[in-house]
Parts: sequence; structure tokens; C-alpha cells
Amino acid sequence: MSLIKLIARLLLLAGLLLVGRTAIAGPLHCAYGNQDSTCVPTISAGWQTPPTCSTAPGWTTVTPATWIGSQYTTPQCNYQAQPVCPPDDITTSPAAWNGSQWVGLGCQPQAQTPPPSDPMTACESSVPGGFTLTNFLNSNAHNSQYPSDAGLEFGGTGPEYTTECSSSNTYFLFCFVSPSGSVDTWQEGVGEGSQGNCGGH
Repeated sequence: MSLIKLIARLLLLAGLLLVGRTAIAGPLHCAYGNQDSTCVPTISAGWQTPPTCSTAPGWTTVTPATWIGSQYTTPQCNYQAQPVCPPDDITTSPAAWNGSQWVGLGCQPQAQTPPPSDPMTACESSVPGGFTLTNFLNSNAHNSQYPSDAGLEFGGTGPEYTTECSSSNTYFLFCFVSPSGSVDTWQEGVGEGSQGNCGGH
């Protein structure tokens, strides 16, 4: 091998080593901060669709999602329950959702049945279940907390009971109508004794 060829090869090797060190020491082309129009951007994530609130009836958006550079924020949503009428009212038309609020709820109070104005009718309607009135006795039953003319006494039948002398199902029903119109009743069983000193009960 000639001396000239040897020198040429040594110069070529030295040049390669110099270029390699320079390339390693400097930033890589198309790396972050060292890009130009010839670089193809790397797609690291797919297209993100902004989240939204539900579109079901009752839902509204308080604050929509916004882009913060790397992702969307969570939207703030609000839910309004469908309004209903009070328990004692009749629904004439249900509420409908118009996109932002409930509208059109129609309520109507139920007709209240007025209490009987006649004391005797009021007393008869207050007879407890299982008891049957058979006859009106008198209007003298009363006590200190009711007007003297507010008491009504009825005879009737009901569940069988046993006294010390006999069994019976005969009752007196004492009914009192207060000045406010409320009715109080109670029953007193009446069993007739059949022997000894039982007497009436």
C-alpha cells in the first residue's frame, strides 16, 4: 500500500470521528425544540371529543367542558327532578321538559267532603267497625266538657263480651259532638244478671 493511500484513509477516519462527536453533542434534528418545516409531527393521541352533560329530561349544563391544553375539563351538570302535585291534589296535566326547565304542571285540590252538620248523622257515621246501631234511646247523655244538648245515646249490638254473670253483645253508644264539630264516641256494654247479686252491668 502506498503512503498516499494510507494518509488518505487516516484523514477520512479522523473526519468521521469528528463529525460523529459533533452530531452526538448537538440536539437531534426534529427533536423537541429543534424542529422546522421539514419535520413531521408525531401524533401521540387521537382526537378528543369534549364531554357533555346528559340530554335526558331534567338535565342542564352549568359549565361546559373546556380545553386546557392536554385534555378537556369535566362539565358541571345540574339535574332537576320532575315536579309532582301534593299528595292531596289531583294531577290535571303532568310537567313537561322544554330543554331548560319543567313547565305545564297542573294540580287541582280534591273536593273535601264537609262533615255532617246534623249531630245525629255525625254520630251515626262515627260508629266503629263491628258495631250496629239498632235504636235511638235519648238525647240526655252529656258531660261537663260538652254542651248539654250535644250528647246522643244509641242502643246497638257489637262483639260479644262476658261479664261475671252472663254473655251479651248489647251495647250503649254514647256520642258527643263538640262545639268545633268533632265527634267522640265510646261504648258501654250492658249485660243483665241472671242470678245472685249480679244486678245490671
